Amino acid sequence: MNSLTDTLIREVDEDLRRDRLARLWKKYGSLLVGGIILLVLVVAGAEGWRSYQRSTHADASRRLAEAARLVATDPSAAAHAFTALAEDGPGDIAVLARLRAADALARAGDGAGARDAYQKLATTTSDPLYASLGTLFRAMLALEQPQANLAALETLSAELAPLTATDQPWRYTAQELLAAVSLERGDHAKAKELLEALRNDPQAPSEARARAGQVLTQSGMENR
Repeated sequence: MNSLTDTLIREVDEDLRRDRLARLWKKYGSLLVGGIILLVLVVAGAEGWRSYQRSTHADASRRLAEAARLVATDPSAAAHAFTALAEDGPGDIAVLARLRAADALARAGDGAGARDAYQKLATTTSDPLYASLGTLFRAMLALEQPQANLAALETLSAELAPLTATDQPWRYTAQELLAAVSLERGDHAKAKELLEALRNDPQAPSEARARAGQVLTQSGMENR
């Protein structure tokens, strides 16, 4: 992976995982109203946790909490616990468990297992907000591999492209990732098009706009 792509992926990954509720609200605004608790737990695993535990899903919430406590010390065991909950847990808790299972697998060094878990989320979850997250995280993991073959990159492009539409909740993150995939494929024209659109979009998060401008400048694409 080239250094520009590595920097872009690392920054996007930090945006999605960062323990900052205020940043999330600023970045996504009303898009989080329906799923804010889920998304906070995905990126932080802490904020809003106590209020969520007081929900009607007390037993599932307890299992989720127990699995979360294992992540730092035994991510493999955490992944197993999250996966079990994803299979039999109720509603959004099952979705969250699937996301957390994939993250735990990645932490345990099981990249293939993590990608499979994200893929399952993307293809089996009815809510597009959460399904899109599965696709985005799986794309990040795929791009982190030392050598992604052309066929895999083309598949990533096809999966990410629909998520850049204006009605998609994660469109700015999808644009950044699709630009990174384009760079990996050697399609600098497409990467430039995506990054310029992102940099010039007044509705895009300021951090994403700044990153797009930085990559355009550092790569020399801006002057091509």
